[in-house]
Amino acid sequence: MARRNPAPGAGRVPADPEQVIDGLYALPPGDFTRARDEAALNARRGGDRTLAERIKKLRKPNTAAWVADQLVREDRPAMERFTALGESLRQAQQHLEGEQLKDLLVQRRQVVAALVNQAKALARDAGVNLSESAEQELTGTLLAALADPEAARALLTGRLTTALHPGVALPDIVISLAPPVAAGPKTRTRRTAEPTPVEGTAGRHRETERLRRKADRLREEAGQAQEAARRCEESATEAQEQAEGAERDRAEAVRHEHHAKAAVETARAALAEAEAELATAEQARRAADAAVGPARARAERAAKDARGRRAAADRLRRQLAELA
Repeated sequence: MARRNPAPGAGRVPADPEQVIDGLYALPPGDFTRARDEAALNARRGGDRTLAERIKKLRKPNTAAWVADQLVREDRPAMERFTALGESLRQAQQHLEGEQLKDLLVQRRQVVAALVNQAKALARDAGVNLSESAEQELTGTLLAALADPEAARALLTGRLTTALHPGVALPDIVISLAPPVAAGPKTRTRRTAEPTPVEGTAGRHRETERLRRKADRLREEAGQAQEAARRCEESATEAQEQAEGAERDRAEAVRHEHHAKAAVETARAALAEAEAELATAEQARRAADAAVGPARARAERAAKDARGRRAAADRLRRQLAELA
């Protein structure tokens, strides 16, 4: 079970209200409402009613939004590179050929999958259950950040309260790999000069060179994103191994606990049996003590009687001796 953190700013009014808000959205969702109300109360007690009202209006994040926020808190530079990849993909959709775009989309799926795995590890470490539906919402949020600059900026705030959804720029399921369709002919209002063959060839060369440089840059950015995904995968794998080790330790501790409880029960049973035997022995001792007194009195009376009889016998022997 994750350790419950105190409310941000508990017992005091912080110098930077933004730190309080960031701290609230860093807490597990189950702790948010209590911590928010405490922070609002502290702000009100400190005389900052405006801040108190602002904090009170903060919405509790759902699980998918919360874990997306934690990805930003865990490694903001990596998430900034991730959202920058979205801009590259949007440009690639306009300029790259189908196979090149397809390769980038494969890398996009790998990066998103790696971030989802990292998010699952973060949730597990915080004691938060990331359900299948929440995992799907998280995937949608990450895809939305790639598809829409506004969604990317919202993600990077680290204060999402609900999941984002992919827009039409880069739909997750249906995406055209064909080159963009050229615009239809426009009605000419005036005649323009036709480019000379030399000008047309030079222009095509310049455009080709520009697209080549853009493709090289996009491939480089995709490679960087793939490397970031690999690092995320390694982090997720390491976290998974640590979690599995912790689970094994917990299972071993449970077994030891069961053995200890069994030993305690055995010891308690032996103690009860020994106490019963002790009570029986004490009862027998008391009975023996009670019988000792009368027996001793009878022995003393018998000894006294024997002494009297011995004295009488001695007198008789003396009298016989005198007569003889």
